[in-house]
Amino acid sequence: MNAETPVTGTWHRARPKTLKPIGHYVNTYAVIVPVGMDFEACLEPEFWCHVASRLQPHDEIVLAPEDGSYRAHLFVRSVGKVEARVAVVHKAEFDDVQPAAEADWNATHRVIHAGPHHKWRVERVVDDEILKHGFPSKAAAESFAREHAGMT
Repeated sequence: MNAETPVTGTWHRARPKTLKPIGHYVNTYAVIVPVGMDFEACLEPEFWCHVASRLQPHDEIVLAPEDGSYRAHLFVRSVGKVEARVAVVHKAEFDDVQPAAEADWNATHRVIHAGPHHKWRVERVVDDEILKHGFPSKAAAESFAREHAGMT
């Protein structure tokens, strides 16, 4: 309703049958995107092409990168066969999250934690090339970096 549409009938108060748990009306989903993915790209209708068939208008999506540097609450406005239009309800950015590159232990290699998929990985400093990823611990990644740098 807008300001020009008068409220008529019994709709001046909520009807008892209209109060239901939110799960009766909408679904809430979570989408975790890779670190460095452009947030604005996630708002494009075609970003949702592979999941559009599972969405419906009024659904909600919690969007966050693997490093937890922000969290966005999205509202599904409309859905097509291979697209969904979403609107940002709220986005919170967290400055206290450790940046991905948290340890540059020598001049040629760096060991970082890159989220649940890459886990601990070793990068070459000069060109940021990922030499190897998937280490279960920082110590294991540092051991590989020392070995790769010829320091063992």
